[in-house]
Amino acid sequence: MQDEKTVTLYSQLNGSDKVYVAQLRRADGDLWSVLYQNGKRGSTLTTPKAKNASPLPYEAAVKVFDDLVNSKKKGSSKYVEDESVAMAYQAAPEKAATGGFLPQLLNPIREPDVEAYLKDDDWIMQEKMNGERRPVRMTTEAVVGMNKKGDAVAVALSIADGLRSLQASSLLVDGEDMGGELVAFDLLSLDGEGLRNRPYEERFRHLQLLVGAGVPGVRVVRSATGEAAKRELLATLREEKAEGLVFKRRSAVFTPGRPNSDGDQIKFKFTESATCHVESVTSGKRSVSVCVYDDEGRPVSMGRVTVPPNHPLPAPGAFVEIEYLYAMQSLVQPVYLGVRNDQDRSDCTLSQIKFRPDAALLAA
Repeated sequence: MQDEKTVTLYSQLNGSDKVYVAQLRRADGDLWSVLYQNGKRGSTLTTPKAKNASPLPYEAAVKVFDDLVNSKKKGSSKYVEDESVAMAYQAAPEKAATGGFLPQLLNPIREPDVEAYLKDDDWIMQEKMNGERRPVRMTTEAVVGMNKKGDAVAVALSIADGLRSLQASSLLVDGEDMGGELVAFDLLSLDGEGLRNRPYEERFRHLQLLVGAGVPGVRVVRSATGEAAKRELLATLREEKAEGLVFKRRSAVFTPGRPNSDGDQIKFKFTESATCHVESVTSGKRSVSVCVYDDEGRPVSMGRVTVPPNHPLPAPGAFVEIEYLYAMQSLVQPVYLGVRNDQDRSDCTLSQIKFRPDAALLAA
């Protein structure tokens, strides 16, 4: 059914009060346009502007519309749809308020390795979320969000209020910010008691009991134990075109940072993606040249990637996420996903790039 659509988004980050309206409208016959307006809440919005250069068939226009809305929800302005709920983001407090916490980071595995983890009952499987890493510390004084570098960042009031509604005086929880909702997957402290040295299975059980079926702004990640349940969840995630999955050792204690190899928590992504550094913007075109860095810190070009019309052009020096099929001398079939504000140059490594096995031979 080909319906027109309108989504109104709101942002009150750092004292702002903004509105963004995205519209899917019939342009001419079977062709459709995606329009947008923005401005201060309560004032006259800007004149509608077209996101697509020319009208598109319905399915193509719907994709542009959905990508536009999702980019606003995940972007730096943190737009949300629900005006009736406390939807603003708190300003980030001082870094010292984080307590110097660093999350546990995961090493990747390849698809042939997945089978062993499915069969091994020592490993819990969970959905890999495609949001922003967001450990959150709650005390009686404040709710403090962090990124994976340990820096204090803005946290959605919907998340803060959700955590405050739980039966806990204080806690430290790790999860992913999915645009105003925290999908939690670890509990490091509760009511003043540290849990980092407890087995992961125990920490996760505490988290499930605390959050239950979920509250507005907070829910627990989908998980499975046992081979049959893990295979069922894997099939569901593939069908839903999820980002991937994570395996966590039941008995493992919390270890901050990323191990040199393997580790007690590993990840598998259904598609390849990489964090890259923008070297330059192509003059007169919506594309950028990107690179990564080798072990000596030397830039290695990964070619050019087109920036879709629903994304602003990133500036040279920005860190961006690129999805791709595989790499040869550059990324093959690259798809621009957006700016990564939680990454830096140390994340733009050559080692993250998955080259086609015969890449070196074909390049010779």
